[in-house]
Amino acid sequence: MYIGKIIKFFFITAFIALCSCRKDMQEQPKLKPFSASTFFSDSIGSRPQAEGTVSQDYSDDSTRFGNVPALTMALLARGENRFNIYCSPCHGRAGYGDGMIVRRGFSTPPDFHTDSLRAKSDKELISAISQGFGSMPDYASELHPIDQWAVVAYIRALQLSQYANLSDIPDSMRNKVR
Repeated sequence: MYIGKIIKFFFITAFIALCSCRKDMQEQPKLKPFSASTFFSDSIGSRPQAEGTVSQDYSDDSTRFGNVPALTMALLARGENRFNIYCSPCHGRAGYGDGMIVRRGFSTPPDFHTDSLRAKSDKELISAISQGFGSMPDYASELHPIDQWAVVAYIRALQLSQYANLSDIPDSMRNKVR
């Protein structure tokens, strides 16, 4: 009985000792910011930015709002593509807030066809896309500012499609509408 307790104690002690012998991330070799480095000849670990480096931080309003792209069919097609990838899972393909995520039990996002959202400025929509809004995450890292503008243009096209009158369609195109 006494030998059994000694063996049990030995195995528990060995198990604890083996579990404590680990190499975590804090023990791995790495370069800390502004620390010296033996890798570079000047011993400076933090390297200067390469000539012509462009910041990918889109939080600056002049970056997002300074270069509004021209409204073209190519921009609308790009906006539809980006909308279907990033927006439709929540907002639905037509923008009514009935996407697949909602059908799986998540909260319902705003309907783009309400008066309040139709009244929002393009800049407000861009801000919601790039910075997030409510439970919506930000998409600044997923959508380049041009793509954000393309998505807004497509949202405006969706909104227009739901409130268009027959008189809004040019005479030459009316016979194609059924």
